[in-house]
Amino acid sequence: MQRLLPLFLQLAAVGAKSSGAASEVLLSRPTKPPSARFYPPQEFLDCDGANFSSVWRGFRAEVAENQRKGFPPDRALYDRASTIVQEFSDGVLAASLKFPQVLVRQIPVTRLNGFCLFGFATALFLVFRHELSTDRLEAIGQTLGWVEWPLDFMESSAWPTLWRHVSLHLEEFQRRGDVSWSQELQHWGDDDALLPHPTVPEVEGALLAWLRAVGTGRGQQWLEGEAPGPMDLARRLGNRKRLRVLVLGHHLGSSMEPFSMLQAALNVGVGLEISAAFYGQRHPKPGLACQEFGYCDENPLLEDWFRRYESRWLGHYDWMPDGWDEALGKLSTVIGSGDFMSKGDLVVCGGPGWFCVMLRILWSVPMLLYFAWPITPLIPPGFKTHIFSYIRSLAQATDPPALIVTANWVLAAQFAQQVRMQVPVQRPHGIYVNQTYAPVAAPGGNQRVMVTRIGQWARVSGVALLELVWSYQEQAKKTNQPHPFELVFLSIKIRGTDTNAALKYADFAKFHACVFWPWDAMMLLFNELYTMTMPLVLPSRRWMQQLISHSLSHTEVNWWHLREAVGGGLPDPSGVPFPLPYQPWIQADDGLRAMSYWYQLTDFMQFPHLTYFDSLPEMMEKLRTLDVPTIRRGMRAYNRVTFRDSLAFYRRAAGELIG
Repeated sequence: MQRLLPLFLQLAAVGAKSSGAASEVLLSRPTKPPSARFYPPQEFLDCDGANFSSVWRGFRAEVAENQRKGFPPDRALYDRASTIVQEFSDGVLAASLKFPQVLVRQIPVTRLNGFCLFGFATALFLVFRHELSTDRLEAIGQTLGWVEWPLDFMESSAWPTLWRHVSLHLEEFQRRGDVSWSQELQHWGDDDALLPHPTVPEVEGALLAWLRAVGTGRGQQWLEGEAPGPMDLARRLGNRKRLRVLVLGHHLGSSMEPFSMLQAALNVGVGLEISAAFYGQRHPKPGLACQEFGYCDENPLLEDWFRRYESRWLGHYDWMPDGWDEALGKLSTVIGSGDFMSKGDLVVCGGPGWFCVMLRILWSVPMLLYFAWPITPLIPPGFKTHIFSYIRSLAQATDPPALIVTANWVLAAQFAQQVRMQVPVQRPHGIYVNQTYAPVAAPGGNQRVMVTRIGQWARVSGVALLELVWSYQEQAKKTNQPHPFELVFLSIKIRGTDTNAALKYADFAKFHACVFWPWDAMMLLFNELYTMTMPLVLPSRRWMQQLISHSLSHTEVNWWHLREAVGGGLPDPSGVPFPLPYQPWIQADDGLRAMSYWYQLTDFMQFPHLTYFDSLPEMMEKLRTLDVPTIRRGMRAYNRVTFRDSLAFYRRAAGELIG
């Protein structure tokens, strides 16, 4: 692993710094050769070709037949698997260490000495199938490096994808302390059918019924009654000619989304001038509001305040329990200085939630609070109840109003459980992007396909993903079947390619399609690209569940919405149990079922007209056969319907905020 570290650091540094403006046609073609010569990637993964014994090919064929039947007991296959385990056990450690080096093309395939890592792991699985010996079960993950690597690439081979077959067996063994679950299982194989796949209506209905049962079933009062139409809103505006909106928050996307939708809702033909000032948005990059959208007001005092108090992304805000009053006092100084308060007839607060709470404590102003993040990330456990209490009180305020909206159903469930409130969910639209899909081909005519940042979540295995994809492309050229597209991996610096430049939305619009690897329950770039009608190609649901599992179990980063650290809630005297089968965050013993439940409710699964792949070869094939016109027509239709609904919602909010 030490030899792989420099490669990982090159990839993990993605997005840390801009190396300048993006070129007109961004590419990620490697210009320096790898250390190891080319070997056909499929032959390497399948253990075919000159470097592997025909023993592996024969074993794989027998396994495939057994898999088609659901892995029933087969004495002859068990004997063969047992022999393989016995004969090759001495070489498994060396092979496990060399395999990653072959994947990243640091050493040639010959260094494996004919050892087939996937074949050996499959033999362990078949021995477990017959003996139910847990040492064999645990050895599979050790052999394939599941702790170190979120990707093992077995799904891209002709061998069984063991993380689709083994994970639940491991979880149930660890939960029960025995193999009774495995013993009772009739049909072994792909476990997706054993995982929950909830629908939004059933989750929404269950939460609402539960809130009624605990005595807080009513939503915020402003949501009651009929939404005002454009003419009703125009009458409420009366003779008002100007509206000042102060947009505050730590993240540009979660600030721009509610503001741009509110701005669209107020466009009712009465000539209203909306002036906006954006303060505090230093994520994802300071100054972006000015560079991209022309909102160039600055407030150095608030920026300094954010740097002091909103300055970490791991652990807890250590200052909060004893320093809350001090922070509140300093924020009061910021608000009272200069023309701060004169900038806003109303405030849009894009988070974090505790900042919006502080703001409203100090300043009684009509406020729209937009939650794209959980209520209490990074809040010390002993201080969470204070924040939950403030949020609950804030949502009940009517004079002046404080309106709350969430960006996804994971957050809506967290609000229900933590503060016992029904809050509305509105999909992010990203209309502020204001870009039209206009792909620009690479030199030579191939369409460019953007691949979102992989170093953010894949670690060292991201280098292997790069090299495998490049090998598949090289193999296609060698067989005179080149792919009609060119993959552009964003934010990488490896083998002579450097795409670590800052991209603008206009640059994104120039891609033909996007391979999108999620690394949290919601990502605004996904919604922004969807609004552009950029065809989106994603890993399949079950693959994503495995990636989530690895992230939550073995790392401290990503999938922030679902981490147990965002948990907690107000005491509930009713004693009525929460109605959903899982808490709206992943607890230590929840496992794949909870991950499946909550991932199903994300936009990555709920939005229509998305394309999914189960392996890297399938990804390449799906991109080859992508029906772009049909996909984009469907996306446009979905955008129209959901935007109409969201516009009605924000008109209701605007009517309440302006009084």
